[in-house]
Amino acid sequence: MNGRLPPPASTASQGRPDHRRIDGLFDIWLRTGADGRPVAVRGTGAPLDAGQLAALVRRGGGAGDDVRIMMDGAEEHVRIFAELAGILGRDVHISPVGSRLRYDGDAALEPTLVDARTDRPVEWLVVQPPAMATDLPGWYETTNGVLRPRSGVVTAPLPGGLTLATRADFVARRAAAVDLAAGHPELTTIGVSVRGGGFVVGDYTGSYEVTGGRQLAAALATVPLYGGEVRMWLHWPSDPEERERLHGNLAAFAENTGAIVWAPERTAAVEILDSCQDLSAVDRAGGPAAWRTYLPPMAGTPRFESDQDGRLSPAGRMVVSTYPGAPLVSVAPARQRAMSSRYSGLRAQHGLFRIDLTILPDGRWAVQYADSGPHALGPRVLQRMLRTAGWQGEDLLLLASYPARAEAGVRRYGSRLVEGLRAEVWVLPPEAGFDSSDGVARAVDDRGRPVAWQRLDPDDSQWRWQSDDGVLVAADPGGRPAVTGEPTPAPTAAIRQPAPQRPAPRQPLSGRSPAADLTAAARPSVAEAAGSSAAEQAAASVPASPVAWRRRAGEPPQSVRSGPQSPGAARSRPHPPPAGRTPTVVSGPVSPVPVHSALPPPAPPAGPSTARPSRTQSSPGASAPPLQQSTASSAAAQPVPDRGGGWLSGRSEPTRVVRPIAEPQPVVGPIAEPRPVVGPRPLGAPGTAARPAAARPEIGARPLAPAGVDLPVSDAPRLGTVRRPVRHGIYWLAERPTVNAEPVELYVVGGCSPADAANTGVPTPHLFLVGTLRPPVPAALREGEHLLRVRILAGGAVDISSITVHEPPALHDMLLDRDESYLLPGGLLGRTRLVAGYGVDASGEYAVRATFPTGPPLALRCVGAAHGIDGLPADLPRWPYDADATAYALLRDPRATAPKRAMVLLRGRPRARRGRLLVQLRVRWRCAIDVRATAAQIADLPQVRSTAGPMSAAGAGLLLPRDAHEQVEVVRVLAAGRLGWRTVSEPAVPLAEFLAGRADGPGHDEAPAGTRPGPN
Repeated sequence: MNGRLPPPASTASQGRPDHRRIDGLFDIWLRTGADGRPVAVRGTGAPLDAGQLAALVRRGGGAGDDVRIMMDGAEEHVRIFAELAGILGRDVHISPVGSRLRYDGDAALEPTLVDARTDRPVEWLVVQPPAMATDLPGWYETTNGVLRPRSGVVTAPLPGGLTLATRADFVARRAAAVDLAAGHPELTTIGVSVRGGGFVVGDYTGSYEVTGGRQLAAALATVPLYGGEVRMWLHWPSDPEERERLHGNLAAFAENTGAIVWAPERTAAVEILDSCQDLSAVDRAGGPAAWRTYLPPMAGTPRFESDQDGRLSPAGRMVVSTYPGAPLVSVAPARQRAMSSRYSGLRAQHGLFRIDLTILPDGRWAVQYADSGPHALGPRVLQRMLRTAGWQGEDLLLLASYPARAEAGVRRYGSRLVEGLRAEVWVLPPEAGFDSSDGVARAVDDRGRPVAWQRLDPDDSQWRWQSDDGVLVAADPGGRPAVTGEPTPAPTAAIRQPAPQRPAPRQPLSGRSPAADLTAAARPSVAEAAGSSAAEQAAASVPASPVAWRRRAGEPPQSVRSGPQSPGAARSRPHPPPAGRTPTVVSGPVSPVPVHSALPPPAPPAGPSTARPSRTQSSPGASAPPLQQSTASSAAAQPVPDRGGGWLSGRSEPTRVVRPIAEPQPVVGPIAEPRPVVGPRPLGAPGTAARPAAARPEIGARPLAPAGVDLPVSDAPRLGTVRRPVRHGIYWLAERPTVNAEPVELYVVGGCSPADAANTGVPTPHLFLVGTLRPPVPAALREGEHLLRVRILAGGAVDISSITVHEPPALHDMLLDRDESYLLPGGLLGRTRLVAGYGVDASGEYAVRATFPTGPPLALRCVGAAHGIDGLPADLPRWPYDADATAYALLRDPRATAPKRAMVLLRGRPRARRGRLLVQLRVRWRCAIDVRATAAQIADLPQVRSTAGPMSAAGAGLLLPRDAHEQVEVVRVLAAGRLGWRTVSEPAVPLAEFLAGRADGPGHDEAPAGTRPGPN
């Protein structure tokens, strides 16, 4: 080739230069101006910024193309070109410093990038949009200094897979690819766009085609998929026919690749979970959803399954070890063997819950699986592991060691993983370990010198712990660390305060009894035994534990666990409010102070435990999944919780347990372990004072009343799984749920009188009620609420374990004791009989308000939902299902009244009507309510009182709640003309602003009155 001087410089918009053009690439010729800034080759020499260059590209018709800067050493102005890439959303190709352009060729000159000194070809630099910058390659590649498009199918690499792309979405898919962290090595990820029910496959010529499953398998022939498992990163279309077509294409893809194919459920989408950077299936409400399989012929058992976070996790067993001082350990076998003696040497520390997990190279927290290795944790799986191990809200201490390069990841992923626990989390510094020679976890460096523990979230100014000589101790507001080994002793009179006689509570997941609490609390500290006045002053000034706080408030010590446990292993919820303040019960996954911590404890059992067995144990044929053990030596012995909620006795600690991650009917979501069910002392009992009804605290979850005080309490019924699917009307319950196999009486709190409950139904925004074996304490009932005693026939009460997708937050807030709570779905209320209704009298006790000898079935009435439309439940289908959509609304005369509750939307444009305005709206995803789908959902539920059916019959197929007006945009306003609708204006403003700006507040078709049938 012969080197030549460049032709007269110009831009592509000023004329076609004599050189080879590349499709999809927009060329701009620049030079360095007098002030050192880039200027146009031809022109006045005025410097150009990124905005002016972007305008030049758009005027030249290259808005969708990559940009190539024809300039020697353009890297010197990389900031300008990075801004240009961000404005256009496309890659910009520039020459590095010390390079120049050379034009070679005979027929057509071809720009070649060479080194200015050696004249050897060099690589073009790719400047990606800053917000979507990655280390992945671009659309073009460099061959001997010449920029050329790549060939073949357009793909971008994923950790353990690849994603297909087209010219239009290449940059976005490439950016999304780096957001996904490495998944399980046995699971291949394929990302693909879906159009018309087919897979979109593009090539580097810029074209694409929509293929079926067989063609997709051929396009991925170079990827080893046979015999493996593949998860599809895709989104389901909204059209039913397209969904059926995609369903068939996924089955064909599995058949032609010989791989087990996983795809999200049809109503679910796929997102990246922040806490572990892994794919998660989410439903329309944003909660976890399930994955479904497409099996090829002769396929074996899938090695993965959906977990509580909507992810695909190994179907094997989770490997967990338990120790008295570290109840949750899941580490690699080598670390398990090396650290076993240190785990065994740890003693339980009041207010801290020690865990040790696997830390992946990128800093993610992981758990070990049998025969599968580590797998990154999600927040709900972690909560379930913690509660199974006995965690009750204590602060967490992570014993894991990690290298310095993983420090940022440990903090970033860990903060997102534990943000719902409401607890402080402390970790070791990088390259550090721990020593347990004195029974506490002392942070040490590689030379054995003490180092400070670090809080995972250091921004919070209120710290409850501090590191002292490598040991984590309770923080003293006066700057003096408090001793945390034992609770602060209380006066003997406070400890010996009499407690009412009550039946012993059911055995919880922890192994501590009320007697153990009292024994540990009564044990004097070393300072007290020596008569130290300084210790007494410190104990009087700062309560260091919930036990001390309760003693300062004049209450006896409380027990938050029952069952035998060594005194040294005692743990309780930390961080009480200051002394003298009434404790506030907070509903949610974890309360700062548990409900029962503000109440007196039950009497310690005088003899062997008489606690009623758990429901799972009482079920015929029910048994806990097998636990695989690996022997480990220790002198300490402690019961180990099984999956059924009971205890496996006769085990020695430490015990290495291989625990299944999921049961046949998993409980998805954070699971609270059973807690002792206690109530307040009867009014007038020693040590108590009557509290007037007006002084009742605001309580989220209602504390349960003690058995036998006023109302009868039933034993937990036997459970069984129905043989055929039942119509219960709740999508997050299994079609064949676990129900009561024998009649049982439950208590339901209703916001109406017993007579109204029998006639019109119990008012609730949900499609279910919650019943408990024990009634709540009378003080927990709010104004206007009554207690309903309901007899449940066999098959009418659903066990909590039948939740298959996720646990709605509303249900979580309604549950106090999961081991004594049951769901009463609206579709099964025909199997209920109302027995009696109770109210609270002036003395604060329950009083009979009504009895029902005939026992009418219970019903529910849909009121009080957050969307503000009475007659419709809260959990209903939302529209649009997948993405933003266009809808229409008919407005009345501008002098009409303003909108009240909901606006009727039309899916299509109706016929022109004189005196009306038609508003075209852009409705954001899930802003409107699909009334027709709601009516179909509850059509077969006779015990549910709803207005969805009449609304749908009146033509209100879609309703837009008033609170959604801000999220809907008015695109166009049309008026009725001689030939139909004509455009009046295009305001492009939110609907709320549009309605507020109309004269006298223009009205519209409202629901349920005044609806107009439309082409819905």
